[in-house]
Amino acid sequence: MLNYKNISEEDLKNGGELFALFWLRPGKYAGQKVVIRLRINKKWGGWKLKDELIESIGLKVGDTISTEITPYFTSDIIDDDNDTDLFASDRGGRLAS
Repeated sequence: MLNYKNISEEDLKNGGELFALFWLRPGKYAGQKVVIRLRINKKWGGWKLKDELIESIGLKVGDTISTEITPYFTSDIIDDDNDTDLFASDRGGRLAS
């Protein structure tokens, strides 16, 4: 388990850069775990989520929530102000654009 007290700014910058690469090429970077700093832009929601989307990212329909986020330290290679969706279920989360 990750000890959040030992996360450095360098860890956050590296996580943001890897997130940007994942956002562009998710098949290549899928399955890697990173720590990122992010801003949550909207309230959490859940009941309007499309079943196919939830299943496609390996989460459980009826037990998944989502929100829009903006990750920090992404090196400005992503369009649309870096906004993306965060899906969470159980104890983990998945990102999808």
